[in-house]
Amino acid sequence: MYDSGSTAFMLVCTMLVLFMTPGLAFFYGGLARRKNVVNTMLMCFAAIGVVGLVWVLAGWSFAYGGDGSLSWFGGFDQLGLTNVVNGMLAEKDAVPEGVAYPSILDVTFQMAFAMITAAIVTGSVAGRMRFGAVVAFLAAWVLVVYAPLAHMV
Repeated sequence: MYDSGSTAFMLVCTMLVLFMTPGLAFFYGGLARRKNVVNTMLMCFAAIGVVGLVWVLAGWSFAYGGDGSLSWFGGFDQLGLTNVVNGMLAEKDAVPEGVAYPSILDVTFQMAFAMITAAIVTGSVAGRMRFGAVVAFLAAWVLVVYAPLAHMV
C-alpha cells in the first residue's frame, strides 16, 4: 500500500510547481511592452502543452530510462511511457516494496519542472521570436538539453 502522506505531499508539490508556469506567464506579461503582452504570455502557456507532450512521448525516457550504462542519455526503453503504464497496472494489484507513491506521480512531478524550466527560457526571447519558432525551439530544447542534463544529475 502506498504511503498516503508521501503521496499527498508529492501531489501538493507537483501542483505548486505546475502553478509556477502560469505565474511566470503573468510576471513576464507585466514586464513586456504592451504590443508583446499576449505573445509573451502565450509562449509561457505553450510551454505547458509542448513540453508536456514531448515529455510524455520521449523526454521521460531520455532522462530517466535505460539501464544507466550511458552517463549522458537515458535510453529509448520508456518512449511513450510504456513501462510506466505497465508498472501502474502491475502496482494496482500489489505495490512493490519500498515504493511510497505511484510512479506516474514522479513522471508528473519531473514534467512540471521541465515545463517551468522551458517557460523561463521563453522570457529571454519575448518580443524577439515568432511563436512557431518558439514552439519548435522548446520541443527541441527539452529533448536535446533538458532531458540529458536531468539524466546526468
